[in-house]
Amino acid sequence: MITSSLKVLGKFYYGKGKTIMTAIGSLNPEIAKGVGVLTLEKHGITKEKIILPRILYNAFGKISSSRKELALKQISQLFDKKIFDD
Repeated sequence: MITSSLKVLGKFYYGKGKTIMTAIGSLNPEIAKGVGVLTLEKHGITKEKIILPRILYNAFGKISSSRKELALKQISQLFDKKIFDD
């Protein structure tokens, strides 16, 4: 199980999933503005990445589903799939 957390403007949001995409998709931040810090953890291995404002808004803001899917894919590509997806 992959545990995800997102920090946006001082607030933390948490989610879980079996894959990187489901772990990120389970996050539901109220705020989709500004820079976010996304952390993924599995079996004691923790990786952090900075998410740019445009990608953060496309992934979690009020926008079309196709743009959301693209943004989630861009975010998931930042992480090493060998570590997180077994």
